[in-house]
Amino acid sequence: MKGRNFVIVGIFVILVIVLLLWPRQKDGPVAGAFPQASGNVATGPQKKEGPTAGLTAAGTQGISVKSTSVKRQNLQDYILVNGEVASEISVAVYPDTGGKIASLLVEVGTKVSKGTVIAEVDPSKPGASYALNPVISPISGTVVELPLNVGATVTSSTSIATIAVLDRLEIVTQVPERYAALMKVGLSGLVSFEAFPEKKFSAVVSKVSPVLNTTSRTREVRLKLTDSGDPGIVIGMYARIRINTLVYPNRITVPETAINSSDGVEYVYVVNQDNTVSRRGIVKGVTIDGSVEILSGLEEGERVVTEGAQNLTDGTVIRDISTGGK
Repeated sequence: MKGRNFVIVGIFVILVIVLLLWPRQKDGPVAGAFPQASGNVATGPQKKEGPTAGLTAAGTQGISVKSTSVKRQNLQDYILVNGEVASEISVAVYPDTGGKIASLLVEVGTKVSKGTVIAEVDPSKPGASYALNPVISPISGTVVELPLNVGATVTSSTSIATIAVLDRLEIVTQVPERYAALMKVGLSGLVSFEAFPEKKFSAVVSKVSPVLNTTSRTREVRLKLTDSGDPGIVIGMYARIRINTLVYPNRITVPETAINSSDGVEYVYVVNQDNTVSRRGIVKGVTIDGSVEILSGLEEGERVVTEGAQNLTDGTVIRDISTGGK
């Protein structure tokens, strides 16, 4: 009996030892069955990165752009020049004889009538005495210039004063030669002044010089204000002038921002009804203030992309945010 118990205890001890020494299997896949993934080797499906995914989303939702309708309108061309305020009637006054100015009977700003004596010239010479010679205003107006002082020596070709009619003002400008042929009486214009930066005064071309100044290569043009003007406008004021020249009536136009160019070819993206765009070549005419005349390639009422064209190709799906598209 004791021997059998001893055998049983021995077997139990052996089993315990075997269990303690038996190698345990690691959790997960059997070790060594497959090589472990390392480095850049993919271990399963991964989300794609980079531009492909973005393009897929954009292709579904559409690339955001802005567009506008092709319009038919008149285009008004013009030139911009500078000038100054002058009197429409202005006369330089000369003495009848030479001598020295004995007296000045007026000052700048004095209103005079035709025939008023404005100065006296003493024609006396050494050894001879003569009566003072009066200098008479040839028109009614206001003295705007007295370039000389008493005692100055003058001749019959020396201007002693300038008389102007202040309620008949005009704007004088010199138009560059390249625009000289466009100038004619009756052209409309707009005038602004430094003294009135927020105001624009209507004007019309009243005189055009028949000759070109060969020194400055300009043609003198005079404009008359057509409205009542402003009592603050005075002779000598600096003026900015817009003179309207050619009119291009009833022209197909698009904004300048709609025009694209590649390898010398100009084109636009036309918005289709299915929210895609088509690239279409065009032929331009004149461009005035951001509006481009289209000679061929577009019809009135079509829509063209004005913002976002850099992201487009022919057939791209778009979302037109200018029309509330989503």
